[in-house]
Amino acid sequence: KMDTVGDAYIVVQLMPRAASLALRRRAVINMFKVALALSQIVQEKSDQAENGLEKGQLQIRLGMCIGSVIAGVVGILKPRYHIYGSALRAAQDLESQSQPHKMRVDQEILDLVGEDPDIKNTQDDPEDPFLLDLTKRHLRRVGSVFWRKC
Repeated sequence: KMDTVGDAYIVVQLMPRAASLALRRRAVINMFKVALALSQIVQEKSDQAENGLEKGQLQIRLGMCIGSVIAGVVGILKPRYHIYGSALRAAQDLESQSQPHKMRVDQEILDLVGEDPDIKNTQDDPEDPFLLDLTKRHLRRVGSVFWRKC
């Protein structure tokens, strides 16, 4: 589910608290693929330099973590879906410390993804393993679906 806070989009992946390690890993990898797809789309649009934007002017920073949130519809006159919780604040902090077309993650994310080739990349900065460069990872686009490059 998506929400917005200022100029930031918030995306949440449902994961039960009692989820198995395999299910938690799959959820994290799926969210990583969403983040990678968003980054690639923003990069493509930025390279096209349309609608009064200069090439490279459109950028994206991402933050990703695991934790609890509460979500629901708030408001009577102008109802709005909104997300609250410590994981939201943590993801916002990670995003604010990130860089353009990179995603900052926490230790739990790194532990869950292990050596998955979509996430683990030896070209990332070894001095900052929590900052993942999304420009060095690619998903093959087929229609509106993204597939991992083989």
